[in-house]
Amino acid sequence: MITLSQLVPYADLGIGAGVINSISMSEPNDPIRTRAIASAMRVLIVSMFVVSAIGALGATVFSWSDVLNLGNSGLANVDAVTGLVVIAFAVTIPLGVGQRVLLALLLNPVAIVVTALGPILSLAGTALIVWRGLPPELMVFPPVVGGLISAAVSVSIAMKRIGFRWITVFQYRQYHLPGLLSQGMWYLMISIVSAFAFQWGRVVLASRATLGDVATYSLAMQFYAPLWSFFIAAGTSLWPIFARSRSRNESSSKLLARMVSYFVGAAVLCLVGLVALGPWLASWISHSIVEAGALIFLGCGVLIIVQAVQLVLGVSLTSPRDLRFQALWGLPMAAVVVGATWVFAPIWGAITPFVSAAAGVLVFQVIPNIVRVRANSRRMREGMTVEQFATIGT
Repeated sequence: MITLSQLVPYADLGIGAGVINSISMSEPNDPIRTRAIASAMRVLIVSMFVVSAIGALGATVFSWSDVLNLGNSGLANVDAVTGLVVIAFAVTIPLGVGQRVLLALLLNPVAIVVTALGPILSLAGTALIVWRGLPPELMVFPPVVGGLISAAVSVSIAMKRIGFRWITVFQYRQYHLPGLLSQGMWYLMISIVSAFAFQWGRVVLASRATLGDVATYSLAMQFYAPLWSFFIAAGTSLWPIFARSRSRNESSSKLLARMVSYFVGAAVLCLVGLVALGPWLASWISHSIVEAGALIFLGCGVLIIVQAVQLVLGVSLTSPRDLRFQALWGLPMAAVVVGATWVFAPIWGAITPFVSAAAGVLVFQVIPNIVRVRANSRRMREGMTVEQFATIGT
């Protein structure tokens, strides 16, 4: 039940991508900002009601305890508790627009700080339940409620900065921006295929390799995940910068090259640190039970380097057509990554998902995106030349 929060990026149907682009590419007090947020809210409120209805049906029409296989757990009121958790999760769906707005306003540090409230409040709520000796089934509420409060704070700050009036959500004819859902679908596809490609490794290893390989891979992922989260936070902050340059027909080639070099440099430092310190830290964390040598951390570091390049390229290609381009190339990437992991897992062991993912990202994302960036730059230069020529001719 607690893992429901992981579904937020999918429940918003990718609408956040259109919101970020619309706000980033507009000036303050531009009506398009209000139209984008109001249109996004309408879609997400519908999503909220659908998810809420599913939560309520699990407590009335069907049983959540049967769905989650908790019939013999000994927990009381599983159906009612799960239904309430699903409804609380559903409320966070429209509130998630706040983080996208803050990102578009170049306030990503604020969004990160506010997001950190969620785990803090979750820990405090869990401690309170344990201290008061409350029923154990209530332990599922703190993470969801913490996320809900964090999202509410984000949307409150964001709407004040924009000057958004909530009444506009109900004024469809005046405040409507078409195209948000269509480009959101491409962004949603990118999220889904990426999750499929990068999260399936453990499942394939469990089927095709040994338990030792699964343990080694899982331990290496404990190092990879927090390191990569820093890159994600830094990389997404570049999205509105590239979008704004695109809206002004300004070349971002120099910025792109500089950011790629910065991110690759940081990724190389991560690789060196992982190879040098990873085996020792892994041995200490697992009490020498799990063997994780330098090779597995080398694979982990190589993946971070390749993904760092792709991250910068990806956030520079966020127009509707570019999102579609990335989404379509993501399909063969996911298929190849999972397929290669399945074929080579018995031979290479725990390092297989890292190597397969790095190769898949390089071939199906980095290389196509480099070609796309160069094509976009060439079209922009030609367009500027035509405009200058027309001006001179007059």
